[in-house]
Amino acid sequence: MHLPAFYFVMAFVNGGIMFLIVTWMPDWDFVTYLKTLVKSFAWTIGHLLKFASSIVLIIVFGFVVAFKDRIALLLGLDHQTLFKFKFRDCMTCFSSSRFRAIELTLYKVEDLPAGGVMSANNIFMEVWLGYNEAMKTRVHNNAGSSCILKEAVQLNFDEEDEDDNLVIFIKNQKVVGGGDLARLELTPQKVKDCEVQSLQLARGPFEWKEGYFIKHALIPRGYLWFRIVPIDEERGNYSPGSIVNDLTTC
Repeated sequence: MHLPAFYFVMAFVNGGIMFLIVTWMPDWDFVTYLKTLVKSFAWTIGHLLKFASSIVLIIVFGFVVAFKDRIALLLGLDHQTLFKFKFRDCMTCFSSSRFRAIELTLYKVEDLPAGGVMSANNIFMEVWLGYNEAMKTRVHNNAGSSCILKEAVQLNFDEEDEDDNLVIFIKNQKVVGGGDLARLELTPQKVKDCEVQSLQLARGPFEWKEGYFIKHALIPRGYLWFRIVPIDEERGNYSPGSIVNDLTTC
C-alpha cells in the first residue's frame, strides 16, 4: 500500500550511505566516483553484444525451469515419466519395497463429449502412474457418450512420492490412433483418500452398482465411477519388518 513511500525512503538511505562512503574514503571524491560510473556503464554497453547469447541462454533456462509443468502439459507429456529414475532410488538401493500394489476398478463413464461428428465414440481407457507402463482397457465400440466398463487394472503405487499423479484418460479409438475425450488426474494424497473412501463403500459382498464406486467429474466434461483398493500380496514366510525381510530388499 505504501510502495512509493518505501522506495523514496530507501533511495534516501542508500544515497546517504554512498555519500558517507565517498566522503570518508581518502582516495575518492564525487568527481572520481562519477567518472568511474560513466566508464563502467560505457564498458558494459560496449560488451553487451558479447554477453547477449549467454544472457539469452540463462533467460531461456530459467523460463523452462519455472514453467516446466506448463510446457509438459502443452506438449502432452505431463503424465509420462520419461526417465524411470529418481534420486530417491539411490537412497533406497534401487529397492522396490517402497511400492505397494493397488487395484483401480472402472465401472462406467457418462456425459462424454463427442470425438467425431460422423461416428459414435469407441471408448477405451488409458492409465498412467509413475514408473508403471501405460495400461489400457479394451475398446468398447460405438459406446457414444456413456459406457459400462467393468474393468480393473493393478498398479504399483509409491504413496510417499508427491510428484507422480494418477492420470486416467478416456479416449476414442479412430482409424488412425486415438483422440482424448476427457481426463481425470489424482494426486497421491487424493489416491489415498479414494482408497479410504472405497473401503468405506465396500460393506458386504462387492457388486457392480453405483453405491460401491466413487463418482468424479472429468475434464472437460463427463463423470467416471471408479474405486481404488489396496492389494494384499503374499510376503512368504517372513513378516514385514523382520531382519530377513530387511536384508532381502536391498
